[in-house]
Amino acid sequence: LSPYQGALAAEMTGLAAGAFDMTVGYIKERKQFGVYISSFQALQHRCADALLQTESTRSAVFRAAWAADESPETAPLLAAVAKGWAGPAARYVCGQAIQLHGGVGFTWEADPHVFYRKAKQSDLLLGYHGTHRSRVADLFLELQQGVVVLQRADRSGLLLYPRQAAAQRRELRDRRGTLLAQTLP
Repeated sequence: LSPYQGALAAEMTGLAAGAFDMTVGYIKERKQFGVYISSFQALQHRCADALLQTESTRSAVFRAAWAADESPETAPLLAAVAKGWAGPAARYVCGQAIQLHGGVGFTWEADPHVFYRKAKQSDLLLGYHGTHRSRVADLFLELQQGVVVLQRADRSGLLLYPRQAAAQRRELRDRRGTLLAQTLP
């Protein structure tokens, strides 16, 4: 499943980059009150945030692609990281594209709404980003603690079965909760 997650994360990176480029082009040519709106500092900050999200996603995708070739033991973890990061980032950037295009951003005459719909669909495909963040925590603990990770029969999630006693099982649950809390925005 991880190669598909990585490929979907790469697609969502392309969506974010395309929406960002389209938006920057639009705000460079749009005038309001006789001034190009690209000169407004508030819009520059929004574009900077969108660029940060896009480039961070690109970095996670590149790392996952590298791991698929060079480090197969960490590939599932890094693919889950890429997919878990790409979903919210693509939705954020595409949402900003709609906002920065103004009223025309959600009409059929402009494309930002198409980018946003595709980003939302891709975020839900192969598991919502929250599922992947949970998987990252599980895989991280597996790598760190030598925990056996089994897939549930109904494929709804992962169960952790440590080789040690119940006290250590509770400790792992606490660490997993702490790790999840640290990864959420």
